[in-house]
Amino acid sequence: MAAARVILVSDTHLSASAPQAQANWDAVVSYVGACAPDLVINLGDLSLDGARNAMDLRHGRTQLDRLPAPWRAVPGNHDIGDNPWPGAPAGSAVDAARHQRWLDIVGADHWSVTVSDAGSCRSRSPPAHRPSRNSSSPMALISSP
Repeated sequence: MAAARVILVSDTHLSASAPQAQANWDAVVSYVGACAPDLVINLGDLSLDGARNAMDLRHGRTQLDRLPAPWRAVPGNHDIGDNPWPGAPAGSAVDAARHQRWLDIVGADHWSVTVSDAGSCRSRSPPAHRPSRNSSSPMALISSP
């Protein structure tokens, strides 16, 4: 069985208003094209301020779709807000509306991926591994057949 080739990226902070982040992302897209991985996973903070600005999430999704490989993403605090904590600034915590915006624009925030020997990916969100609707903990499982 061949090993799966997975590229992990994080803290891309994509926004139409962040040209430096865009330049970095363009380099990621080129690298992914050169490496031809089975899967790319964005580990959070896809957007600069998607927690407050849906346009940043839309921009991030558009950039993910440029990748020449299958991709998955889990949200970070810049995408859906921070975990609640005592003394947190008002409006900074993840809430149902922010979480739903991620789901609507970017897609599932927890999933599993099976990478076959041929290098193709199948993805699903298995009920046995889904966090409760009240959970803000994204999760990803990767396995080979």
